[in-house]
Amino acid sequence: MSEHEAVLAAVIRVSGRLESIEIRDHRDMDGAVGGYLDRVDPVELYLADPLSPHEGAFEVWINEAGMRDELPLNLPVSLSMGLLVHGDVLVTGVHDEQDRLTGLPTVVWHELPRMLRSIKLEKERAYGGS
Repeated sequence: MSEHEAVLAAVIRVSGRLESIEIRDHRDMDGAVGGYLDRVDPVELYLADPLSPHEGAFEVWINEAGMRDELPLNLPVSLSMGLLVHGDVLVTGVHDEQDRLTGLPTVVWHELPRMLRSIKLEKERAYGGS
């Protein structure tokens, strides 16, 4: 990844809020999750099913020490992945053949809010509206 060339990425905050950010280097990626990165297989993310591999290629990054450091549970991501994820989550494009990070595909950016809304609705149904 070039340190001068910014790419679009998304952060899913523990609050469920979705934010767009620009990533220039791996320090920006670490900063987005508040610690060292750990890549999670994006196929595990609920979002991966409706996206075609060519249009919707993306990578999911979490704070590798989120649980140990007792960061808050990221409920939307935890529910979508079926595993406990602590702290903010970074969603990026993929790394290309030269190990340069690509921008988040538009189709993924547009599907993330739908995924978060559907998880919120499922939670409200299961727990009676909270």
